Amino acid sequence: MARISESTRRIIVKEGRRRPYLGCRKLAQYLKEKYGFAVSKTTVHSYLNSAGIKNKPGRRKSISIYQKKYFSHAGALILEAAAQRIKLFSSLSRRLAVYFPQFLPSKIEKYLRIIFYSCALKLKIEGKSRLLLLRLRREGITRGEFFSFYRRLAEQNPLIDRNFLSDNLKLTSGIRIVFSNGAVSYVDACFNTFWRYGCHNELFYDFYPAVLAKLKNMVSLGVLSILATHSFNFLSPAAFQFIKNITAGIKEIQVVFGHSILETIFFNKLWRPAFYLGYYPKRIARGILTFSKAHFYKINTHLTHYFISQPKAVITQQKIEEEVIAVNSLVKERKGSLPFWGVITNRQEKKRNQACRNYFWFYPYPQESFFRQMDVLERKINYNFKKDYLLLLPKYIRVSRQEDFFSFVKLAQEIILYSFFYGEHKELLSRFLAQEAEITASKEAVYLRFKQDFEPFLGVSFNDKLLYLGRRRLFIQLPE
Repeated sequence: MARISESTRRIIVKEGRRRPYLGCRKLAQYLKEKYGFAVSKTTVHSYLNSAGIKNKPGRRKSISIYQKKYFSHAGALILEAAAQRIKLFSSLSRRLAVYFPQFLPSKIEKYLRIIFYSCALKLKIEGKSRLLLLRLRREGITRGEFFSFYRRLAEQNPLIDRNFLSDNLKLTSGIRIVFSNGAVSYVDACFNTFWRYGCHNELFYDFYPAVLAKLKNMVSLGVLSILATHSFNFLSPAAFQFIKNITAGIKEIQVVFGHSILETIFFNKLWRPAFYLGYYPKRIARGILTFSKAHFYKINTHLTHYFISQPKAVITQQKIEEEVIAVNSLVKERKGSLPFWGVITNRQEKKRNQACRNYFWFYPYPQESFFRQMDVLERKINYNFKKDYLLLLPKYIRVSRQEDFFSFVKLAQEIILYSFFYGEHKELLSRFLAQEAEITASKEAVYLRFKQDFEPFLGVSFNDKLLYLGRRRLFIQLPE
């Protein structure tokens, strides 16, 4: 047991009694934030145990308070995830840290998310709403602690210029992959497909923070996942060149807008990730020759299950007199059916249940995502990416005013409407966000199953945007 003073021991026991819903790990973090002393979760557990407070060490599934319950207006969680996607809360918390030096920016961010959530549900922040109290409990924050911050916020009454969000709303056209052999590959900002000279179609643009976060997520997993090739018969030359050059290793990746470089990720050692490139078998009929028998086995993804095989194949391209060898993973919905999807990869998983798991993490319903893209391209939507989001906010924001937070909610709604659905389906989206949903959670993801059926493309579009609630990935399950 760590040697600590008697007064510190009393504080640990007092806070343990006041906050029995916190696990030992979160209680240790809370003590560090509030009192400034660091203790391990084991020490916290020992002192609580000796005081007769049974509190098992380890992580708590804090969102389990909503588990298997229908939650009205689950759209509030989607709006919160959309705001988090452009780093709204982290940017605002850094600005407010000047006014609240006693709080860590991460703590301020948590408070801001709760205020945003309350405004999305039109709750009175200083009232006794059950939904607000449930949210506070889920975050491990007491009602008194939260209202103390909110009162201080009203006293300070900070005035912030809306231009602090200008970088968050900056657009990105795609990424530029530079290989060690000098070759270059281009992928659009949505990671949908390869482009020969970079993407110039605004339908595939996205916000800079979202693109950078998705790219860093892939780097941390050691993968590059691209939804699909859009070519016919053979893989596109751009996709083929990528597969050929990936063996040389990646030297750097640039986030770009047109010809401007917004961010560069350098690798000290050449990066050789596992890559995944999807394709629609009915369109790619030639150029992939499998030279081993396909044996299908069941895998469970985060939202469904598939049957998958991992035979090796020779891949050719009619305009390039070369060939490469890769794994051609064929995907079925049922064991007796024909493959509905294919994934080309350089990784043959030893554990069968891990096959293409990282691909389905980013694209849970790949065929539906592909059809959605094709529909948008074939209808030739006359779409210009909306560039005046900042005008939805007051010029100067009083963070203590609930009315200004309603502006943030409106901003999140507009971002969903225009960057997810190209300005279409406004009424359909409003009805969808007002529905009830059953919420379940795991250590790495939150799942929403809506009570009423909805148009599948809504769920597909949300899933493809890689939404997060805190540190958990948000998945929307499609109606069966």
